[in-house]
Amino acid sequence: INAEYMGGRKVLEEDAIRPAASERRQLRRHNRHQYSYGSRKLKCEAALLAAHRATGFPFTALRLPDVIGPYDNLGSHLKVQRAIQSQRPVGVKLTDCSQSHTISLVYAADVASAITSAVSVGAAVYGTSLNLSCDETPTYLDYVHAVAKAMGVSPVNLDPAREADMVTVDIGPVDNQRAKTLLGWQPTPLTEMVAGVVEWYSHPANIGYTERLCESSESSDSSED
Repeated sequence: INAEYMGGRKVLEEDAIRPAASERRQLRRHNRHQYSYGSRKLKCEAALLAAHRATGFPFTALRLPDVIGPYDNLGSHLKVQRAIQSQRPVGVKLTDCSQSHTISLVYAADVASAITSAVSVGAAVYGTSLNLSCDETPTYLDYVHAVAKAMGVSPVNLDPAREADMVTVDIGPVDNQRAKTLLGWQPTPLTEMVAGVVEWYSHPANIGYTERLCESSESSDSSED
């Protein structure tokens, strides 16, 4: 799926469809890892849904945009925060997207609360896929400035020619209403979320934890290739 196909609206769960063969080739050329990762997840959902329809197999799929917060295994936010802190250039270029392109983010703690809510709700959400995200849909520049504000840093050394360190989910903002309705779930406001992540990374032990987690994830990705 692509934001252009949405006509300006947020992406719904049912918008996740397998692309045509010609588009799959284009997506692979654009970002092989991103396409492969998303494709495998969609295949997994399809298999689980088939099992649910055939046997009642209980599952609920939670779909996540870029996750920031404690125990993040990609370290993308940490790269942004470190660049801002040291006044290094912060890349803000999104491939094939303008600077007005809006995105979705979700707080790690909110993902955990959604998981516990799904377990508690049980059968009412079996066989469903749910988008998780904060309610706000910032541009990447909005996000960078929010991080800088939480850090008390101004101005920010922006580099529009450098690729952004995050935003792996670039289809546009997702609609989280179904998760809020079915799970009774409420995401943390963006400013509070960013402040919490900045505070988390103010502790060297947490930075070290994320670095080790990222190294482990990179090793795992390399072994799959």
